[in-house]
Amino acid sequence: MPRTSSNPLKTWLSPPVARLSNALVRRAKSLHDLIDWELQVTPRLAAKLYPHAPAAPEYVLRKRLDSLPRDEFGLPTPPQDLWMGYGKTAEVYLNSGKTDIQTMSGILENAGFCFSPGQRVLEWGCAAARMLRWLYPHAQTSELWGVDISARHIAWCADFLSPPFQFVMTTTFPHLPFEDRYFDLIFAGSVMTHISELAEMWLLELKRITRPGGYVYVTIHDTQMLEDMLAGGEDYGSGIRAQVVGLEARAGLRRDGFEMAALRRVSGADQVFYDTAFVKQRWSRWFQVRAFVPRAYGFQAAVLLQRQA
Repeated sequence: MPRTSSNPLKTWLSPPVARLSNALVRRAKSLHDLIDWELQVTPRLAAKLYPHAPAAPEYVLRKRLDSLPRDEFGLPTPPQDLWMGYGKTAEVYLNSGKTDIQTMSGILENAGFCFSPGQRVLEWGCAAARMLRWLYPHAQTSELWGVDISARHIAWCADFLSPPFQFVMTTTFPHLPFEDRYFDLIFAGSVMTHISELAEMWLLELKRITRPGGYVYVTIHDTQMLEDMLAGGEDYGSGIRAQVVGLEARAGLRRDGFEMAALRRVSGADQVFYDTAFVKQRWSRWFQVRAFVPRAYGFQAAVLLQRQA
């Protein structure tokens, strides 16, 4: 008669379970590879970042070179792979940032804000500082910051544009490493357009670090842009138009109404649309909406918010 094992662990670890256990161990050994991959492709990871050389076990940041072309302020121009699609030449890339800063400055001035010495300014989602660099005339008398989730962009900025600007790496989790009520102005071009689930949490974080009376300037895909896309308007090679047309056919955004709609979530390159009336009503819970300007940033609308208390 076969003997029965008195060890409950051996009893529990039947051959199928043992094979599963071994598989889990092997899986755990490659956990760092899985995390590395998920950081790049999974849109639902709340604290995602874009690391240096994600497929490599090591990386080296070389000493900076001073041979890069420079703009009218003498600041180096980033390499083309850091341009994020804003133009195919250095001139177009740089001018796009200049134009967006000029538009933002005009909207701010209409609301009563002017750049002046002693201010603290943050570009949230700065990439290679395409917009921030055009605030260089204020850099000697003000504190100018840029943050982004892309390690490559922040490393380049810290190497070539600091000083006079300051940069820090962040993640998609709604937290920024600054004190309460720190900034006079926070601005972001095409950042809220890619945040689907944590948008309101991010707005509260931006409010936390904005001083009372300070401003937050962001751009969004609004109802006007939706109408433009459905009417066959230019999408600047983004491919958004075809997807908007498809979503309208499936969900009837115009027919039934909507508050927000998110595209491309599977790829992680979310494209978020907001109903204009919804933004004005919902966001006014935390800020005063001082301006809403369609087509202020290419086909995106600009929203100017002011913290009251």
